[in-house]
Amino acid sequence: MSVKDEISFQKEIIDSAKSIGGYGFKLTNRFTVGVPDLLISITMYTPSLLECKHLGAVVDDFDRQTGMTPLQREQMRRWNATQPFAIAAQLVFLKHHGSERAVLIPAHIDRIAHHYERLDQWVARNRTEPRWDVEALLRILRRDPMFKSPV
Repeated sequence: MSVKDEISFQKEIIDSAKSIGGYGFKLTNRFTVGVPDLLISITMYTPSLLECKHLGAVVDDFDRQTGMTPLQREQMRRWNATQPFAIAAQLVFLKHHGSERAVLIPAHIDRIAHHYERLDQWVARNRTEPRWDVEALLRILRRDPMFKSPV
């Protein structure tokens, strides 16, 4: 994983939101600590905060740390505590058996292995499709009570 890969992934998410009439904004830079990476807003969904992580190629070993810092986790917990449903989560990018995938992981979970069995959370992207299905990601975030951080 490199910082360049993570920044490219963030740009793809922002561009995907804009391509369907939404808006995305990068909140962080190298001087900010503990703030989620992106603010994403699309019609009919509450604006959401995403902490993007780029794991690179994953073959079979899904027992990996997501890389959230304690301060990032606490900030996301506080944001989620203000709403009846989650508005902040981790968005993890990985390549698995030839396809690029993004998976939403609740802010209070720190290992991707704990989330692997929830295949409905995976959003795959065809190699020829430049955009991610941001609407599907925000729909999962809003509807699944698993994303609501324990207070």
